[in-house]
Amino acid sequence: MTKAHTIALSLLLLFPALSASSQTSQEADARKAADSAFEQKRWVDAERAYLAYSRRMPPPKDAGAALMRVAECRMKVKDTAGAVRVLGQVIADMAVAKREPDVLAAAYALQHSLHAKAPSKASDRARLLDDFRKRLPAHPQLLSLYEREADALVTEGKIVEATKYYALAGNALSGQGKRLSALLAGHASLSPHDLVEVREGDE
Repeated sequence: MTKAHTIALSLLLLFPALSASSQTSQEADARKAADSAFEQKRWVDAERAYLAYSRRMPPPKDAGAALMRVAECRMKVKDTAGAVRVLGQVIADMAVAKREPDVLAAAYALQHSLHAKAPSKASDRARLLDDFRKRLPAHPQLLSLYEREADALVTEGKIVEATKYYALAGNALSGQGKRLSALLAGHASLSPHDLVEVREGDE
């Protein structure tokens, strides 16, 4: 092999490493720009930047986290339906559970909180929690969501259903959750008004 061939081969071997380094740098710069827009509360610009970042190829390792930021940006501009759609995208991504389990848990939690604001969405919340349990059964966020769901059901006057979710939360219940759970046991006729008085007494 001539000296020229040796130099050419070395350059060919070096090129992929330089290319990867350049791509990593561009990815970091793109994420930094998105974070900067978010910190400056430029919600529309931040949403676009995070979306563009999440769609880079190959996908960034924190693409799920970027989409969560997209959801937050949409909520800031009162686009709840848009936030729900992108959260659904995070939840539907099978790779997120392996790559970013905490992000997936956060997506379930945020979508649950959005559904909880609409009593007609109780069935959607139940399906969401069941899906969460199947995909991340050991995640601590699940138990706190069980308590949050129980609280929502109490507000809706669904005492029997609330009791079941307090039981599912188990030892992870907050102090107030434990008191409400004990109060509800065997008292399905209690009204939301009665429970509001209990909460106020705890404060």
